[in-house]
Amino acid sequence: MTAVNSPPDWWKVDLKQVDACLAGVHRGKVEELARSPGGRPVYAVAYGPVKADEATTNLSGAMGCGDPKTYLDESQPQSVIIVGGCHGAEAEGVNGVVNLIQALETGRDYAGIDRSKLVELAKHYRLVLIPVLNPDGRARSPVSMRGIAPEQALHIHQGTWKDGSPVGYPACKRYQPLDPSKVSFLGGYPNDAGYNLMHDATPGDIRSAEVAALLKLIGRERADLVLHLHSHGTLGEILPPNHGMLDLQRKRILSYRRRLEACFAAHGLQSTPIPVRDPADTWLCPLNLASMTSLVSGALSPVYEQPDGSNPKLPRDYPTMLEESMVVFEMFLEWGGKERFSPRMEMFNTMLDSAAVPATYFPEKWNSKPQANTLGG
Repeated sequence: MTAVNSPPDWWKVDLKQVDACLAGVHRGKVEELARSPGGRPVYAVAYGPVKADEATTNLSGAMGCGDPKTYLDESQPQSVIIVGGCHGAEAEGVNGVVNLIQALETGRDYAGIDRSKLVELAKHYRLVLIPVLNPDGRARSPVSMRGIAPEQALHIHQGTWKDGSPVGYPACKRYQPLDPSKVSFLGGYPNDAGYNLMHDATPGDIRSAEVAALLKLIGRERADLVLHLHSHGTLGEILPPNHGMLDLQRKRILSYRRRLEACFAAHGLQSTPIPVRDPADTWLCPLNLASMTSLVSGALSPVYEQPDGSNPKLPRDYPTMLEESMVVFEMFLEWGGKERFSPRMEMFNTMLDSAAVPATYFPEKWNSKPQANTLGG
């Protein structure tokens, strides 16, 4: 498929264009993580050194023994994983990641814009970039949704039944997998086996090689931030936190929602206005891949939804969509230098300071600090 409008040369979302970008990587290291059901490779590009410390346990074990350093010494540089193309028709994140790779390689993105500030920020991190998590969905999707009628966009994103009607919502999530034999077009959401990767999120029963590889990568990197890039037809926003996230992670994501609003305003960009009382204070997003990635390493796992230009009331040109992606990357990397992405240490301290924790549970910790009220008298 092709879009009804012609993108500029620097809009790199076709799989061949992604491959060409990765072929030019010299400063980073390209790794094939998995193969999709359609036989397409899922690539990651890593920059910066891996963490030098060694874990003697996993996150759960570290929380159980009350010593976070058994899992991660927080003096180590943070690990950031950015995931594009989970839903294949959502091309904006793919273009953003590919242009970020080009900037890290040359100092400029494919549009020729100097990204030296972003490159300098990236030097402080272990940065792992996945341009397209779902190459099957990307292969059957257009280069962008700009200028495509909303009803046609529905078909492209979520597929078409045999009778020509759109699969739509909630059927696109009701069937996992969406049986390829029952549709005339799968849409960009699922891979070739019909799995919507955002909802391949059942512990112990991961069905897709793409998600299994992502979770393994997060565990190996002990990721501090996993940023999920998605697109929709409204203004840009970081979605409310997900079910399954710990309370301090939830609060941190709420903070990033407001930070994005302020950052976009400073750059003359539009974002979803957040009222004084943010509805996300009480509303949680569903259990999904963001929840899973958060639990693997204790990473902060926000979902950024970028405008795709399909809404005629909220038009987006290509330069604006590129700039929105780059501003989001810059915002996260800048804030990561002010506070660690994941409040792991706060989670440990909150647990140890709780009056509900028996004094005998963490004797070494408790013997070194004033006693709090304990259970059992």
